[in-house]
Amino acid sequence: MLDEFERTAGHLGQSAAPTTTIEEFGPRGSGPAYANYAAWVKTVYENAWVAPEDAANDNAIAKVSVTIAKDGKVVSSHITRPSGDSHVDGSVQRTLDRVTFVAPFPDGVKENQRTYIINFNLKTKRAIG
Repeated sequence: MLDEFERTAGHLGQSAAPTTTIEEFGPRGSGPAYANYAAWVKTVYENAWVAPEDAANDNAIAKVSVTIAKDGKVVSSHITRPSGDSHVDGSVQRTLDRVTFVAPFPDGVKENQRTYIINFNLKTKRAIG
């Protein structure tokens, strides 16, 4: 029974869309260290986001730009494409205001900062909880 539950949970996790997505900007390609760091950035923002209960549009997606310094401090963050729902955009802005530190870059990273594009997806956030 436990094996069945674990298989089902695994399939659900694979088929569910993430509440936020992230795209990397910056010179050079991204290797495993960058991929893991990008995933961490996504997780930090995803966990910090408190989706509004009173949003008018369940399909709202806000796109943001986040620049992080090598030491993990957030240098800048702003909404680049509002969702069109003021409640969602306000909740995303509050998240950007709250997150001021992510984590230092992995060892060996030469850049002083990197910029990430994050998509906050309300429908998926509500589905996952």
